[in-house]
Amino acid sequence: MTVPSWGELSRREIASADGAAGQQVAYSPLTSWVTGFRWLGLGLILLAVLGMLYLYRSMPSLPNLHKVPPAAAYDYFRVLRTGVDGPMPRFERDFIEHERIWRGLWDLVILVAIVGAILVTGITVAEWWEQRHQARIAEAEREDEEKTPPA
Repeated sequence: MTVPSWGELSRREIASADGAAGQQVAYSPLTSWVTGFRWLGLGLILLAVLGMLYLYRSMPSLPNLHKVPPAAAYDYFRVLRTGVDGPMPRFERDFIEHERIWRGLWDLVILVAIVGAILVTGITVAEWWEQRHQARIAEAEREDEEKTPPA
C-alpha cells in the first residue's frame, strides 16, 4: 500500500474541488513556499516584538548613588563639578558598556522587524499581483471565446 505525500493530497483536493465546479486549476508548487515565507516573516516580526519588550524592560540606567561607596560618589561629583578629567568610576564604565551593548541589540531587533515586515509585505503583494494576473488572463480567454464564432 502506498501512502501519498502531503503535496499529492493537496493537489488531489484542489483538483477534486475545482473539478466538481467544472474548472481545472493548476497546482502551484510555490504555494507552500509562499506560505512558508509568510510564516517566516510573521515569526521574525513576533521575535522582534518580544525582543523589544525584553530590551525595554532591561534598559540600562545609572546606579543609585546612595548605594555607591561614599568615596566613589565624592570623586564622581568632584569630577562633575570641576570638569577636570579624572578616573572614570567603575559604575559609569559599566553603564557605558551595558548601554553600548543594549543599543546594538536594539538596532538588531529593529533590523529583524524590518526584514520580517518586508518579507510579509512582499509575499502578500506578490500573491495579490499573481492572482490579479491570473484573473486578467482568465478574463481575456473568456473574451476570446465570446468573440470566436462557433464552428
